Amino acid sequence: ILFFRLGDITVEISGGAQQSEEGIGKPDRIFGVAWGVGDVAATCARLAAAGIEVSGPRAGIKPGTLVATVKDERTHGVATLLIEHRPESFRPESRLAHSEAFDNSPARTAFTAIGLDHVVVSAVDLDATIAKWTDTLGLRAGLPEQPAGANFRVATLAAGNAFVELVQPLTADHRIAATIAERGQGMYSISVRVDSLDAAVADLRAKGISVSAPEPGIWPGTRVARINKAAANGVSIQLIERA
Repeated sequence: ILFFRLGDITVEISGGAQQSEEGIGKPDRIFGVAWGVGDVAATCARLAAAGIEVSGPRAGIKPGTLVATVKDERTHGVATLLIEHRPESFRPESRLAHSEAFDNSPARTAFTAIGLDHVVVSAVDLDATIAKWTDTLGLRAGLPEQPAGANFRVATLAAGNAFVELVQPLTADHRIAATIAERGQGMYSISVRVDSLDAAVADLRAKGISVSAPEPGIWPGTRVARINKAAANGVSIQLIERA
């Protein structure tokens, strides 16, 4: 297991013998999302009382953590983990016993990856998906909207310093529609915020990585570029710069 820090968010890359049965033999991809909670036992009890299928708390791989798995269909096909970090999980010896987690930004000079901006989840029915996510995790959703000239509907769910973006394509030729047709709805991509999009694109291209040209994002004051999935373990990564 390898960890990369993006601000307050951690990206976990796992493979080989560490993979779960669900991951063995499948291509590299986004697997799921882990939500930090203050009390995993209380959260499990609340979800179970609401009729949501969730496992009991168990010790996490990292010392000092407790985890539980939300198995309910209301996670909309997204593998969902709840994780509670106890004080001992932040001790240096706990980190070393698990894996070297490191911040990759100080060594970079061309640009800085500030943090995880948002994750995108594809949906066939946006309104039904909003209801599932708000009922399951208690997240607050913004009003659904269709950006001017766009062939999709979108809604956001606030999640700490980042957010979940739910997207419903409205035409068959939308790239998300193609992904839904191929493997169903669920996790689609992650968006990483950078301090300079132009510098990031130039730096990555100089390293031989295929990156799209910067273009305006759907949110006011944003510009985005997309990294070819072949360069990121099959994960769709969008770089985003906010004014």
